[in-house]
Amino acid sequence: MSTKIDVSVDYVRAGIGAVGAAPLGPVFFGETPTPVTEFWLAVITAGVIWLKLADNPRLDSHRTQESS
Repeated sequence: MSTKIDVSVDYVRAGIGAVGAAPLGPVFFGETPTPVTEFWLAVITAGVIWLKLADNPRLDSHRTQESS
């Protein structure tokens, strides 16, 4: 059986996993977060939010009304 998953959903899952795993380094391994690491985590978080907003059904219905 084949399951189809939208790319945006898959990126959201990967982003949540990456941002969710990042705090585990300092907690369990004594790593020190750097400004560069925090910057890229913020970029990933912004990308996840952007993809979720772009996948909004209300936005899709608005786009189809504009093209008519």
